[in-house]
Amino acid sequence: MADLKDFSSALRSFPAMMWILLWSVPFVLFKQILLKPGLRSVHSSHQTIREWPEELPCQRPFHGLLSTRCHAACGGFYIELLWNAWTIWVGGDLGLRLGGISIPVLIFNLGMLVGGPVNFLSRSPTVDGWVAEVYLLVSLAAVEGMLLLNHSWFGLRVAIDHKDNDSFLGPYGHWSTWLWIGPLFLQG
Repeated sequence: MADLKDFSSALRSFPAMMWILLWSVPFVLFKQILLKPGLRSVHSSHQTIREWPEELPCQRPFHGLLSTRCHAACGGFYIELLWNAWTIWVGGDLGLRLGGISIPVLIFNLGMLVGGPVNFLSRSPTVDGWVAEVYLLVSLAAVEGMLLLNHSWFGLRVAIDHKDNDSFLGPYGHWSTWLWIGPLFLQG
């Protein structure tokens, strides 16, 4: 069904209905947490502290950390939705389905870098600015490497194509899979 780019048939299948249920219930519950005062102001630490409910005492540096983590988790829900919609839309085109991995790679890294080291460096730190700069450089190099392996003819496309890769380990038997996983560990 997905090969025909037929959303209505694909969404009426049992696995798709289960996925919708298992995605939407936690998403709705999570949004109830995220929309509470104090958590919705992720970009302003002063606003977060002003809006923070008095019945939830929390020491100062952890307000923004909790708020940021909640927004990152919310971004994970949206990425999951976009990624699955992309997979259904492109159908059987192996190259385009594989290119869909670029969606979470780019969104997670962009959000992580803007919310972390870029935000830190925008405040003109006098101490530890080099840590954020090195992290930015490592992350940019890692993302570029992963995107190259996603979209190149010799990378992950060969690893997941059963005609070209006959390893009993499947995609894990191809060098590009391990090279793709490497930057994730380097970045972490």
